[in-house]
Amino acid sequence: MDSSNSAHSFQPHHTIHIEYPCRDLYDQMLTPNEQASCTPVVWVPNNSQNRHNPSEPLVYDPAVAAHADGRDSQEETGFYSRTIANLVTPSRPEGVKVMRDLFDAKETSLNAMFRHVDAMSSRLGETKLRVLLVDTLTPPVKTLILIIRTTRVISTTYDVYLNTSFYRGEFNALYNSEYQAQWFDNLSDLLYNFSDRAVCHTQRRLASWDPPASLPNCAWLPPRIPQCNAQITQATHTPATVVGQCPICQEENTSTAVEMPCGHQICLPELLQWCAQDGQGPNATCPLDREPILSEPVKCTLKYGIVNKGYVFDNRFSFSENMLRSIADLDHDLAEESDEPMWVDSEILMAAFTQILAVVALEPSTSTPFHLQPSRMMLERTVFEKHLRQRLERLHGGLLITKNLHADLVSYCNDGLAYHMLLGAHQPHEVQHDTIRDTSTVSEAVIESARIRQNMVPPPPGWKEFVVRCFKCLGCESVSHVRAKEGTSTARSFGSAKDD
Repeated sequence: MDSSNSAHSFQPHHTIHIEYPCRDLYDQMLTPNEQASCTPVVWVPNNSQNRHNPSEPLVYDPAVAAHADGRDSQEETGFYSRTIANLVTPSRPEGVKVMRDLFDAKETSLNAMFRHVDAMSSRLGETKLRVLLVDTLTPPVKTLILIIRTTRVISTTYDVYLNTSFYRGEFNALYNSEYQAQWFDNLSDLLYNFSDRAVCHTQRRLASWDPPASLPNCAWLPPRIPQCNAQITQATHTPATVVGQCPICQEENTSTAVEMPCGHQICLPELLQWCAQDGQGPNATCPLDREPILSEPVKCTLKYGIVNKGYVFDNRFSFSENMLRSIADLDHDLAEESDEPMWVDSEILMAAFTQILAVVALEPSTSTPFHLQPSRMMLERTVFEKHLRQRLERLHGGLLITKNLHADLVSYCNDGLAYHMLLGAHQPHEVQHDTIRDTSTVSEAVIESARIRQNMVPPPPGWKEFVVRCFKCLGCESVSHVRAKEGTSTARSFGSAKDD
């Protein structure tokens, strides 16, 4: 699909969701005789043993994992596409006639499905395509694709028109099709399980079957943990006298015995093996009393990449992963939980916010849905940033309790986003990068209408996750302000990569 036809969140749009594989289609669309000669099939992806789960952080640590909120949601692992919709949608009774004329229940071919989806994708609303593949068991053996399409068309007066159609055909006809659209690319990704995200979605759907199923010979790689052997070895010392047996191997081996900070003794190989299990990493503990082995400064270096006053990158992780764990270091000072007073400096706060938000933009597209990719959310980001700056400039120089400031900014930005959603629904040409309105000049009645509409008409897919990411950055920005002691926008600097 041409990217120019992809709708942003403030335009009337049509969303196409895809769910695969849907086991209930086997019962709904096949006769008993057909069911006896067909079986559902899901193709096993390539490199099925060499994948990281995109719904989990690749860097293991509870603090880092907290920054992955939303990645495990249906939105994050779902497959959808959006196209610009016509602003004018027929109202009753014209809408009913349009829906009836567009679709002929007797048309069940894949070509008919393409025509129907094209007809609906330019109208305000959403379509859900539920898909299943089945293999025939009798010669000639072939793969069939079954699809149920359910479409909701919404008028400007919020009237809703529903239509459901059933399609089936040989998979080869779909495979050889020259049809081009983002939703079709999403469908191909799912059927072949090309991406990690497609495998994640397929696994979720299979788990919901009765009885549950899963992709054969397919397992996620374990989360990566910082390599701690050298630090654990340094945190122990050779005891002057070996006391008793090793609590794990039950042997008296003076050559490998070490003493931990808590005073207990253990064979070093056994200790390293114990610390490696269950992904303990920097949180490694003594197997006897569970006292921590590593000091807090060493833990911080391993968890967040902190060395002295800087964040040092680890070459085993990507740039975005290194930044993700560095941001997690700021969590103990989250603005939304802080009772400390702070002077509002709009420039320092905006610099910290944009720096952190720029890091979010580095997440690879392989783990991010099409409409969550930063390049597809630039107008949304512009609206958010302009409202944040407007509010900070009004509060500049004031002394506020940090959590109250955070709540004020969240409320103001939320209203600004809701207002531009309302404006875009009726006058989409008014929402552009250079025409973002200051909502402080908009009447309270209009803002209240925007809030009501946001509750009545759910935001488009990807919107919630986008806002969550922005507010996470908003929560971290005050930390950079509080820690700025040397005339810079952040108390810690981001250094060059290091070899582990």
